[in-house]
Amino acid sequence: MRTRHLLVSLIVAFLLLLPSLSAQPSRGAQYASAPYLTPTSITWVKTPEKPGSIGVLRIYLANYGSDVLLRCKAYIDCIYGATVLTPQPILLGAWPPGSVKSIEVALNFTSLSGACELRISVSYEATARPVGAGYMVLSIPGSSQLSIKLNYTYEPIIAIQVRPEVLYSGTINEVTLTILNRGFSRINDLSVLLDVAGGALIGSEMPFRAYLGQLPPNKTREFTLEILPTSNVVTLTAALSYVDEAGVFREEHLSLVLPVAAGGLVLITLKPPTIPSMHTSKATLYIRNIGEEELYNATLYLVTPQGSMIVIEPSTIELGDVKPGDELRIPVEVKAPYGETGMRTIYYTLVYKDVNGGCRSIRDSFYLIIVEEANITVTTVEVIPHEPSAGSTVLASITLMNLGSKPILGVNVTLVLPPGLTPLRRLHEYIGQLNPFTPTTIPFSFNATKPGFYKLLLKVYYRNYYGELRVLTKSFTLRVKPLHSIKLTTTKREANTPLTAIAALGLVALIAIILLIWRWRR
Repeated sequence: MRTRHLLVSLIVAFLLLLPSLSAQPSRGAQYASAPYLTPTSITWVKTPEKPGSIGVLRIYLANYGSDVLLRCKAYIDCIYGATVLTPQPILLGAWPPGSVKSIEVALNFTSLSGACELRISVSYEATARPVGAGYMVLSIPGSSQLSIKLNYTYEPIIAIQVRPEVLYSGTINEVTLTILNRGFSRINDLSVLLDVAGGALIGSEMPFRAYLGQLPPNKTREFTLEILPTSNVVTLTAALSYVDEAGVFREEHLSLVLPVAAGGLVLITLKPPTIPSMHTSKATLYIRNIGEEELYNATLYLVTPQGSMIVIEPSTIELGDVKPGDELRIPVEVKAPYGETGMRTIYYTLVYKDVNGGCRSIRDSFYLIIVEEANITVTTVEVIPHEPSAGSTVLASITLMNLGSKPILGVNVTLVLPPGLTPLRRLHEYIGQLNPFTPTTIPFSFNATKPGFYKLLLKVYYRNYYGELRVLTKSFTLRVKPLHSIKLTTTKREANTPLTAIAALGLVALIAIILLIWRWRR
């Protein structure tokens, strides 16, 4: 009886435990917890400047799950406001829990709204769970998505204009500085700190401070200074501090260089200012009377630098009367010798009479830049034999020379053969550096396959002193004679040579016999 009650009790207990046992996982079955990905920070690597420009964004994502995500890949899509340019997917590798991954994405911003929404999808192929001192890999793939709404502002673009562009010594110059916002975003709390070098500020403190406030896009702010030059060049250094539309404090530094003219009334420039060396170039002198005084019976004297062989003709120019605001254009010839390069200062003296008849002069200078052009020439083209026969081997020897004063780099010589001529070796030769006035010979060999007249093309590739690629092209002709005509000519010569000798000897013998007979009869 007791046994029966014990048996019944065991059966009841088993039935009560059966649901809980069926709810437990079977041995070997594992489940991965869902990862929790969240952005921790977003920074700009490159801020876009305007609609249609590209901005680069760095997004930091953190994994706050409990498992290591294996072989992670990120896919980024923009719902509105921009276009994603970064190739996808972005490989992230293994992602431990609690760590941060950074993703850089390039976006092409297409609207003026200043807002876009990014959708980031991170997929992984498996997970790994820490177990003791190691990990247990769970082959359970998955993915996680999140979206980021981004309010962006375009990069501020600040420019400074200054009027006038040239200051004059011995007088107080009124200088107007204009601050322009060329960007697409608003500039707030703009202030300017200005320092002047090479001149004195009149009526203002040093350094000069100005608060300009808010500067909307395509708007300007300006202020006026009075500067007395104390050197040949006045340098304005401006420090602009402001807060952009995103609330970020920015500071920019700009420098403006203003030349100081000694004359103060006449401005002389040469156009074009760049002259090639070892040439006689035509140029134009622009002479402008920017003052309020008329120049009577003006004469301009040009003086080249001491030790320089530059020649400007004419060096003495009669200008006559020059009224205020007049601009004269005088044609001149500039001769630059071989080997002279760089910037040269041309000094001038302008002598004139004022309204009272007094003689006055203005002494100043303008600049001239001499550049040297790389010059390669083909001195000789030697073909051996000169008129080859069909089937023979031809050797072409090309000699190059650098006629400049500096080495020429990247020299590559190529011979282009027409059909009918077969190359026996490569038809291009890389020389590299070609030194001045050093003849360099390059041999080429080919087979004259067929008779006829051929035009061969020689191309010399090189880079000038400024890295620009140049090509020198030269052509020459070659006549290939037929093979049979040469053989016939040779046979004829070999046959005619002994026959001619025999005929001559026979004629001499006949004349001798006739003379002997004539003497014997006498």
